[in-house]
Amino acid sequence: MWGFYARAKNLKKYLTNKKTYVIIDLSKERKEKMKKFCIRNLWFTYLMVFVLTSFFWMIFNPFFLDMAIKEKYYATVGVVTETSANHSVAVKDYNNNIWIFKSSNKDWTEKDVCAMIMDNNGTLENIEDDKIVSATYCGYLPIWNKN
Repeated sequence: MWGFYARAKNLKKYLTNKKTYVIIDLSKERKEKMKKFCIRNLWFTYLMVFVLTSFFWMIFNPFFLDMAIKEKYYATVGVVTETSANHSVAVKDYNNNIWIFKSSNKDWTEKDVCAMIMDNNGTLENIEDDKIVSATYCGYLPIWNKN
């Protein structure tokens, strides 16, 4: 039954604990409005929970994180073409792009094979602004050519 307790005077009085309460019945029209209001708010709440859950699922789902990482980083391999006294190493990849990085390792020599993880800086079409994230020694080219 749709109804509520309210303090009032001169209506049906029920005395409990020396306080006056009355039961007021809502009209049918008022009951229908209240039902529609509750149902509408319930659907809105369900919708908001669904939207927020979907949003957070997409953000924190490992599949989407892997996609973002795959689109941002890529690997390339090259051969060291020159080294300098200030520990900068120039690497030429198989597309004839030359990449330069500084290394604390003094062991780099010409014809070393180098694997690099590259960051595309959010531009998939432009390779000129890419940065080297890490570089790893992979071997010495003349030794590979002996076989």
